[in-house]
Amino acid sequence: MRSLLGVITVLLILGGSTESYGQLCAPTVDCNANGQADSCDITQGLSDDCNFNGIPDECDLTAVLNADCNMNGILDSCEPLNPSTLIGAGRTSNAVMSSDWLLVTDPAEPPPANEPPPPPGEVEPFVIRIVDVYKRVGTRWVLDGFLVPQDATDQDNLDGFGFSMAISGDTAVVGAPMGNGNTGKVYVFQRTEGGWMQAQILEAELPVFGALFGFSVDISGTDIVIGAPQAPLGDDDDDDPDPVGPVPGGFAEIWSQTGTGWERAARLAPTNPTTGGGEEIGTSVGFASGNWVFLGSPGTNGPNSSGRVFGYRNFGGGWVLMETLQAFDTTQGHRFGSQLAVSGDTIVVGAERAPAPTAGDGPIGAVYTFDRSEGGGDWIAGGRTISNAPATNGYADSLDMSGDLMIVGEPRVDGSRGFAHVYNRAADGSWTLVDSIRPVGTAAGNAVGTGVSTDGEWIFYSAPEVMAFTDHREIVPDCNNNGFDDRCEISSELQPDCNGNGVIDSCDTASGISEDCDGNGIPDSCELASGAADCNNNGILDACDISTALSGDCNANGVPDDCEPDCNANGIPDECDLLAGAADCNANGVIDSCDIASQTDPDCDSNGTPDSCDLASGAGDCNANGLIDNCEIATTAGDCDNNGELDACQLVLQPALDCNGNFELDSCDLASGLSLDCDNNAVPDECQLTTGNSRDCNSNGVPDECESADTVDTTPPVFVTTVENIVKDADPGSCSAPVSWIGAVAEDDCSPPPIVSGSHINGGTYPLGVTTVTLTATDDYGNSSTSSFTITIVDSESPTISDMPTDFTQTNDAGACGAVVSWLEPSISDNCSIASSGADISSGASLSTGMHTITYTATDGAGNASTSSFTVTILDDEDPKFLNPPASIAVETDLDHCGAVVSWDPVQVSDNCEIISSTSSHGSGEMFPKGDTLVTMTILDSSDNQSTHSFSVTVTDTQAPTLSGLSGNISSTADLGMCGAFISWDPPTSSDNCPGEMLSSNNDPGDFFAVGSHTVTYTVMDSSGLTLSGSFEVTVTDDEAPAFQTAPSSQTLSA
Repeated sequence: MRSLLGVITVLLILGGSTESYGQLCAPTVDCNANGQADSCDITQGLSDDCNFNGIPDECDLTAVLNADCNMNGILDSCEPLNPSTLIGAGRTSNAVMSSDWLLVTDPAEPPPANEPPPPPGEVEPFVIRIVDVYKRVGTRWVLDGFLVPQDATDQDNLDGFGFSMAISGDTAVVGAPMGNGNTGKVYVFQRTEGGWMQAQILEAELPVFGALFGFSVDISGTDIVIGAPQAPLGDDDDDDPDPVGPVPGGFAEIWSQTGTGWERAARLAPTNPTTGGGEEIGTSVGFASGNWVFLGSPGTNGPNSSGRVFGYRNFGGGWVLMETLQAFDTTQGHRFGSQLAVSGDTIVVGAERAPAPTAGDGPIGAVYTFDRSEGGGDWIAGGRTISNAPATNGYADSLDMSGDLMIVGEPRVDGSRGFAHVYNRAADGSWTLVDSIRPVGTAAGNAVGTGVSTDGEWIFYSAPEVMAFTDHREIVPDCNNNGFDDRCEISSELQPDCNGNGVIDSCDTASGISEDCDGNGIPDSCELASGAADCNNNGILDACDISTALSGDCNANGVPDDCEPDCNANGIPDECDLLAGAADCNANGVIDSCDIASQTDPDCDSNGTPDSCDLASGAGDCNANGLIDNCEIATTAGDCDNNGELDACQLVLQPALDCNGNFELDSCDLASGLSLDCDNNAVPDECQLTTGNSRDCNSNGVPDECESADTVDTTPPVFVTTVENIVKDADPGSCSAPVSWIGAVAEDDCSPPPIVSGSHINGGTYPLGVTTVTLTATDDYGNSSTSSFTITIVDSESPTISDMPTDFTQTNDAGACGAVVSWLEPSISDNCSIASSGADISSGASLSTGMHTITYTATDGAGNASTSSFTVTILDDEDPKFLNPPASIAVETDLDHCGAVVSWDPVQVSDNCEIISSTSSHGSGEMFPKGDTLVTMTILDSSDNQSTHSFSVTVTDTQAPTLSGLSGNISSTADLGMCGAFISWDPPTSSDNCPGEMLSSNNDPGDFFAVGSHTVTYTVMDSSGLTLSGSFEVTVTDDEAPAFQTAPSSQTLSA
């Protein structure tokens, strides 16, 4: 019998706490400063100690320079690592790895068929289905907890819990596809401070028997995908069922996390409604980068199909079918899509029955690789990978891939000894076989490779019921093939990696990844990043530009010519032009023609010499403004009054000649009409206005003294401030309200502030509604303007309902299921007017039994409403009635029965409302036993009023008992030597319609009877006292002669 010890142990572990660690392990030596002794960190699995020196590895890594030269988190002294067996995981055939987490199934098994049941008083332990959770600590995988389904209603140890698994961060997903009669379900667990806790159970939207919901699962961020490959076609009403019965079509569901739970977001079922069926969609599932999800469908197009993988993409509005992948060498029965694994932009798909390379050979299995295109919208087929084992069998039965590491299980090869094949991905995208793993001592049937998984650095492989291993199999780079890990050479500074891409510089340049145009062994990109010259920003060192003749260097200064100044764009650096004799009269290092072209030093007289050089040679510049005088005079503004003097020079000497500051003589402004002089005082009008000597009220640029009075001011005043619209509630109990406002202010361009008048009184009382107030401002010239605002008086006071009836209760009217109810009407009033009022139920209405809420509503003219309610409860206190209650009944027992079938007329009942139940302790037509039976009938109406009626049924037994097998008369001789005989016979049997009769006799078989005649009588009496008797004669005769006890013997006497 199974012991409860395992159950108790698991529960103790699940409920265990780590809070006591700190108390048990007070810090003595605490190199990692976590508050407890290093020795406890190691023994408790919180820290690794791969070199067994008693120091946590994380402390060794920080204490010793380059203790981990390849920067993989493992001490170099501990590498390479040997494969390690997972304790407690020997029975598993399934696992999943992600980052530093490993889920391993620990399946519950049913008891053996020959196991005896538990003894009385001992309970059979319940089945525990467990997934072990391991966390990597350095070089060890340490048990972190358990995933145990907390489903009190389902303890089915054959539900397949752990058949599929996925983990992302602190969330784990476990499928149980055989649960609920193969309907299936999925459990979601989350890691909390208290350990791994069940968060939710996910079930299909339309559960179908045999659907295997949870056959495959994957998780990415907050999304979960679940496959149900055996769901019958047509189960979701999206298509017609197969005419000869349901054929597995399959589907997948997407669940998205919302808050603390997951909700169904989509159902994906790309079944063809015409040719569909047999697809097994969801046999394998996986998320890919770029919002892709893939569904393996190895049975696409019927039982002899080749298989497909359907790719959906979410662009934000839902999942859309965007891609269908298939094998390039597809054949019937290929089973493409039975396995798939996704990592980044790469998918590998297993086809468990892919054909062999040689025609005529049986299926061997293969793995097909697909990569996402640069645009992200297509998946490009790559190569096919097959086993190198002789007589391969079952290749790709299991499959996983992460980064550039792939592991493929082949459990059925070589008498099911099996292999786990490990591959690294080459630069050309092909997969290179690194190892085919089969532990020493593997026996036939062990099936190594039944379960495989990898996180890109570690691998897991198992043989069910035998072993489960983890192995560190990271890809070690050695680009220069010197036998040393490139990462160590870089971290130890034995080899440079100037661009920090993790590749030795010499490999960068040798492979063409980086250029080295000057052959100095340093990638050009590093030299450029370090400040090497690339003046033309073409990504090539300047020295290489020059040395390869991509650029010239006429002045041999090491700078490409195309980076040097070339003001005249003749393709020759200016410096070289000057050295060749180009003119530079001002010795500024710039060719004269460039000075002139750029206007750095203009040539106003177009003599080919910069003006600065002309001025230096004596050209006139009376105003010392750097411009040659004849150039200034040559312009239209040079000497407007034609007096032979530059206007500019006159203005410098006599600034008052330009009152408007436009750098023109006022006399020229007036002469040319640029300025007016309406009063002919030789002063431009604008100068009189700007100095304030004249006014211009209408701002038309003409002094007022030059215009008639009636045209001076035609502009009305302007309101500087206005009054905003006013909304105010009417005073309580009133339909109006007084309103005041701050007066508006106006101004005028030619008058003092004008007076503002209003159409209504400021502070007056205003009625309910909208009143428009108009303000008017008038200036000294009779110009006026208006401004308006509104005053709105709002009635916000609701009507008043008073004298409302109080809640009351009334019984029903006789014979009715309700009552006519009346009450006094309440009073209704309002500060303004009542538009409507009344109750939803009128006084005098007939109300049914129960509670009724009577609501009065009053609405005033402004739409304000008030309500008030009271309740009326109508009680039904009238009992239901029997219309034809049965009377007591007396009958005799039916023949050969200890009772009688008794019937009575159907009972009619009535009630003023509704009878909800009518019961009887006995029914008409039932068999009633002998004796008195009380029959009780009960009726109950809808208001719990109850009536009962009882009557008796009396059954009398009138049937006498019977005797059978009574012996006939018996005659016998006396027993030898006795005056009588012991006589035996078979006693008779008795029966009665009512069991319990008693049989008696005056003699029993075997009694001694004296010589003579005797009457033997049998009497049977039943339980009702009825009797029956029968008898027979026993006669004993003596046929034995008398005998002498003593007799004298003959004598001879002598005389």
